[in-house]
Amino acid sequence: MTTKDELLTALLLRPEGVTAEEARTALRWSAISIPLNAKRLGLRLEVIGQTLSGRGKRYRGFRPTITIRERARHEIVTSPSAQQVSEPNLFSPYQDRFATTCRKHVVEAIVEARNKRRTAQSEHGATATRMSIEAICKANDFKLNSERDHCIARCTQCWIGYRVLRGRRNIEAVVHGIKRHALKHRRQAERVSRALELEQRSAA
Repeated sequence: MTTKDELLTALLLRPEGVTAEEARTALRWSAISIPLNAKRLGLRLEVIGQTLSGRGKRYRGFRPTITIRERARHEIVTSPSAQQVSEPNLFSPYQDRFATTCRKHVVEAIVEARNKRRTAQSEHGATATRMSIEAICKANDFKLNSERDHCIARCTQCWIGYRVLRGRRNIEAVVHGIKRHALKHRRQAERVSRALELEQRSAA
């Protein structure tokens, strides 16, 4: 605490109190707020009068004997409503158990709904994958055979196969392989047809 704070504290603790003008003159300040400085110094204020001009108030400070928190705690403990609330609640164990059970059921319901949604999405994805693979196989002379945990797309001409895993993990590679393999067969068929045409022309 500085010297001016001690001087202001002494002025506020006087029995006759102090006005803002008197404090400003004593401290040699241009302006002063008595309530703000009293709060900063930890003092309580009471208005004991007014100045002669009637424009200002005369304040007297005092040190609090009990803090606000301690006073509030004391009022809560001594109030009859608090005593009634502090009585033991015989239903609290059952309420806690009921709340825990409800929370458990809610969590289980959320997890079950989430699992159902994921299962439906995976089934939908597997169905869409199978439909797209079947369409691609049909367009490129492939046949789709279902195994235990996967499918095999086999060529109907040379019986070469491509393994299709679940969950679309390798669908792009399978589609690329099927199309490339079908392109080889088409080019081979074109070469055979050209050779036949040349033979027919030469024979004619």
